[in-house]
Amino acid sequence: MCILILLWLAASASMIFNSYPLIGMAIFIVLYRYAYVSTRYDNLFRGAGAVGLMCWYAVIYLFTLRLVLNLDPSHATFETVLFAIRVDVAIIMICAGLYKGYAGRKTGEGVEYALANPFWSRMHAQFQKINPKHPFAKLQYAIGWLTEILAGVLLLLPGLEMFGALLVIGIFLYVYCTLKLAQLPLLMVVLSFLWLPDVSRVFSLPEFQGLSFTAPEWTASTIKILAVSYVALLILTKFNQYAELYFQLKLPKFFTASFDKFAQVVPIIVWRVFTPDIIDFFVRVQASHKKTQEIRDISNENTVYRFGGGGGFLLRQRFRHVAESVVLSSLMGTRKYFGEESELFRVRAVRYAQSLPLDDEEIAVLEFVSIRSGDRQFEYLPTIRFYINPLEETVREEILVADWTPELRAPVPSINLKIGAQSNRS
Repeated sequence: MCILILLWLAASASMIFNSYPLIGMAIFIVLYRYAYVSTRYDNLFRGAGAVGLMCWYAVIYLFTLRLVLNLDPSHATFETVLFAIRVDVAIIMICAGLYKGYAGRKTGEGVEYALANPFWSRMHAQFQKINPKHPFAKLQYAIGWLTEILAGVLLLLPGLEMFGALLVIGIFLYVYCTLKLAQLPLLMVVLSFLWLPDVSRVFSLPEFQGLSFTAPEWTASTIKILAVSYVALLILTKFNQYAELYFQLKLPKFFTASFDKFAQVVPIIVWRVFTPDIIDFFVRVQASHKKTQEIRDISNENTVYRFGGGGGFLLRQRFRHVAESVVLSSLMGTRKYFGEESELFRVRAVRYAQSLPLDDEEIAVLEFVSIRSGDRQFEYLPTIRFYINPLEETVREEILVADWTPELRAPVPSINLKIGAQSNRS
C-alpha cells in the first residue's frame, strides 16, 4: 500500500511540475485501470462507479493529447484525437440522459430523489423538506435528462461544440454544489474547456523536461487511424447495446459477441447514472449486540451524513465519500436484481459487514430506507432490515412493510434485469 501511495504522489508531482509528465500519466493509467476497471466486478468498491470510470477516461484523454502534441507539433493529429474525445464525451452525455429519461418516464421522477438522499446530497436535510409536487422538484427530472442529451448533441454538431461545452460546465457546476460526487463534477468542467475558444493556449505548456524523442513519420497517421477507428467502433458498440436494451432486438451472435467484448475491454457502459432505482433509497448502518439486541448507530442521516452530527472523524470521512454510497447501492442492487435467494448477495453482505467497526459480540444491521413522495415533503420509510453475522457468515431479512420487496422498486424491469446481471456479476 505504501508503494502505491508513493507512486500516486510521484505521478501527481510529475504532472504538476511538468517533469516527465507522460511517465506520470502512464503510472496513473496503470493505477486507474487496476482500481477502476480491472477489479470493477471483483470487489465491493465497484470501481467507484461513474466517478472512477471518468478518472480512467480523463487520464487516457490527457495522455493521448500530450503524446500527439509531442509527436506532431503541427496540431493536425491533435485535432483528430480531440474530435474522437469530443464524440466520446458527447455519447456519454447522451447515453446518461437517455437512460435517465427512459427510467423515469412513467412517473416523471428522478434526480429530485438524489437531492433528498443522504447518500448523494450535500444538503439532504433541506431538500427533504421540499414538497415533491413543487415545480422545483418536478423540474429536476425533466431538466436533468433533457440538458444532458442537448449538451451531447451540441458537442457533436460542428460549430456548436462550444455551446455544448458551456452547457456541460453549467450542468456539473450545479451538480458540484448540490451532490457528493467527489471530483467527478470538476473533472467534467475541466474536460469541457477543450472545446472552448483558444483551447490551444491551455496546451501551450513548456516542453517536456527530460523527455525528447523523434517519432517515425508514420506515427501521426497511425494515431489518426486509431482515433477514427475508435469512434466507428464506439458507435457500433452503442448500437449493439441499445438495440437489445431498448428494443429487444436480437442481432447476429458474432456481431453481439464481438462488440460486447470490445465494450468490456474499453470499457463502454450504459451509464445508469442517478436513475430512480439507484437513488430512491439509502441505508442506515447499525450494530446490534447478539445477546441484548442493543442497537448502536454507525451511520444514518442524523449522524455522519449531517455536518456536526457526530460519528467520529474517520467514520464521517468514510461514509460521506461517494465510494461508500456506491458500495451500499451496489450491494442493495444485488438484492434487487437477484432476489432473496441470491448467494452473491450473502457473500457481498458478509464482506461488507466484516469491514465495519464491530465488536465480537455484535452483528451488522443494514436498514433499507425507501424515499417516498409525501404530501408535503420527501419521506424516509424503513422497509427491510438485513441482519448480518460476519463471523458465522449468515444473513437474515426482516420485512418492515407488508407486501413489499426490493424487486418491486425496479422501475424498468426489462432493462434492470439485463443490466443487473451484467453489473453485479462476481
